[in-house]
Amino acid sequence: MQLLDDPNPTIEEAIQGSSTAPRKFKLKELKIATGNFNPRNKLGKGGFGTVYKGILEGKEVAVKKVSKKSTQGKQEFISEVTTIGNLRHRNLVKLIGWAYERREYLLVYEYMPNGSLDRFIFLETDVYGFGVLMLEVACGRRPGGGVMCPDDDDYSSNIVKKVWELYRMGDLLNAADSGMNGDFHEEEMARVLILGLTCCHPNPNKRPSMKLVLKVLTGESEAPELPLERPAFVWPPLPPSFKDKDYSLVGSQLTAFTELSGR
Repeated sequence: MQLLDDPNPTIEEAIQGSSTAPRKFKLKELKIATGNFNPRNKLGKGGFGTVYKGILEGKEVAVKKVSKKSTQGKQEFISEVTTIGNLRHRNLVKLIGWAYERREYLLVYEYMPNGSLDRFIFLETDVYGFGVLMLEVACGRRPGGGVMCPDDDDYSSNIVKKVWELYRMGDLLNAADSGMNGDFHEEEMARVLILGLTCCHPNPNKRPSMKLVLKVLTGESEAPELPLERPAFVWPPLPPSFKDKDYSLVGSQLTAFTELSGR
């Protein structure tokens, strides 16, 4: 990167200075692709933005206009684009490109006709998928592959559920890749596993931003606090103003889907 001498690079400089940056689009291109963000092309709307279906170079895409009311700022946008942009994984929605013009933040994803729209709308990025990827790598599971242990039915349903159970029992490091034979830094392994679980928190409002994820991975910040008991998935997501104790109290009064993956 060539930004070391510039403490305040522009968004374009910061993103394009990264080797993992996806393609940069012009606002004009995205307007044409979505019919000038025609309401008829709107796929959905949520706290983090509005998503439109579009056609770019003959391919269907999903274009998200990040809401101006979102907590996402310049640094968060840069972190997300440069981190997610080069990852390929079945649990991650592919980020094709981005645009920033007239103070508008836009993200271009592959279109998933059978995918869950809230992965685009309610999350600042696909934090959940990134968390699953971290858990798979730390646990020695081939990214996007089969179950962690084919002979153990407990592993076959949900890697998040299994690792969280080990965390609850105080045996978190037992989730680490057995192929490493214990040859790893225990504190760093625990940090990655806890961070992965936090990214997969059933309540989207409890998941960290990609900016915080990067800080935790580089040791600049501590891993977020995580409850020992895995909370139930609640729909609709509770607002950030709810405290953990409020969340546990009202969970039984809302529809809880404990077997869902937390999207």
